[in-house]
Amino acid sequence: MSEEPNIFYPPIGTGSIELKLGSADTGGNLSMFIQTLPPGEGTNEHLHQNCDETGYVLEGTIRASLAGKISEFGPGDSFFVPRKIPHAISNGGTVAARFLFTVTPGGLENYFREVSDQDASRPDEIDRIRAIAKKHGLEVVGPPLEL
Repeated sequence: MSEEPNIFYPPIGTGSIELKLGSADTGGNLSMFIQTLPPGEGTNEHLHQNCDETGYVLEGTIRASLAGKISEFGPGDSFFVPRKIPHAISNGGTVAARFLFTVTPGGLENYFREVSDQDASRPDEIDRIRAIAKKHGLEVVGPPLEL
């Protein structure tokens, strides 16, 4: 594994994201992460232009909107999100949720690395965060899920 930082704290309500296996370790084939999502937090609805996402819940419960369909996932449940499909994940529970997720092909860690030093509370940073997302094949298409 590379010497780059491997725990990211994106400024957009996603808790912490730990890189477990990076694209440099897999010849670009995949990247693997563990995300810890505190209660009340979640992602904006977004899509990945260039990668598919697969998740497996380790602890807690997450709500996910996958192409407009809301589902709940608990420990042992898995989900798959093909590229270009809008999705959002939230934790409406009372304990932190932890889930493993992979993206294929790899490289999403480059987005997390670049966006983690941004401050979303500054109005001028939101446009910059969106530009970073676009650079890495992500597009925000809606607000977070209602809890």
